[in-house]
Amino acid sequence: MRIKRFLSGLLAVSLAACLAAPLPAAAAGSSFSDISDSATAVNADILRLMGVVDGTGDNLFNPGGSLTRAEFCTMVVKFMQKGDEVPIYATRTIFSDVTSSHWGLGYINLAASLNVGTEEAPVSLISGVGDGRFEPESKITLAQAVTILVRVLGYSSEQTGAVWPQSYLNLADSIGLTDGVTAGVYDEITRAQAAQLFVNALSCKKGDGTVYYTTLSDKVTEDVIVLAVNVETDDGTARGAIRTTASGASESYLPANGRGEVYALQGKRGAQVLNNRDELVAFIPDDSN
Repeated sequence: MRIKRFLSGLLAVSLAACLAAPLPAAAAGSSFSDISDSATAVNADILRLMGVVDGTGDNLFNPGGSLTRAEFCTMVVKFMQKGDEVPIYATRTIFSDVTSSHWGLGYINLAASLNVGTEEAPVSLISGVGDGRFEPESKITLAQAVTILVRVLGYSSEQTGAVWPQSYLNLADSIGLTDGVTAGVYDEITRAQAAQLFVNALSCKKGDGTVYYTTLSDKVTEDVIVLAVNVETDDGTARGAIRTTASGASESYLPANGRGEVYALQGKRGAQVLNNRDELVAFIPDDSN
């Protein structure tokens, strides 16, 4: 009897210890070897699929690193799927400190030439810092990044308000653009925080009330599951495709601008965006698996 009681007590203590012990962290399943956070892994892979990022070399993302104004501007142009237009803008100088020798000349010039907002009240996507300069190597702050993305979303000056940057940040907060980003207004943002902003922007409402990702193409399919990534196409002619359950069947699509090694998206359910060549422009996960 005493032995049974002893064994029962030992079992209870062991069970309590197991329940009290912290669970091991779940693997992020990231395409990048230096990302351990699952949310950052998904964000980075969404942007990698879109061609917005491809890491910093050696399969690293450097999530805690900062971004320059030139780097963020480049990401914005790619996010808007306008990378093909860059060469046209690489033959002139708009800002005195972004000359022909600067790697980001075409991206910065294109962004400065894009008018967003409304037809009645257009506004440039980006502007300089005064005296004809852009300061491309200065680090991008939360206020600057939010301002640019609010403009990408097509909000007019009347909608944003006149007090910068607080009116922009208030609007960003109300539409969910800054969800999950805890940086201060004038803090330099990390690459992980920038990725969160871009992914948030995909699902934000634009100034005209439409959701941003639905404007990337008219071929949007909801409730799609990513079955496998970095696989062969259905005809076997190429690798790097994403296999999904679009239209109720298993179909594979090559990325339009990015890459297919996006392992954090495998098993995710969400919205699929194709272009008119049936290439995958973007995938926006919902909260389910």
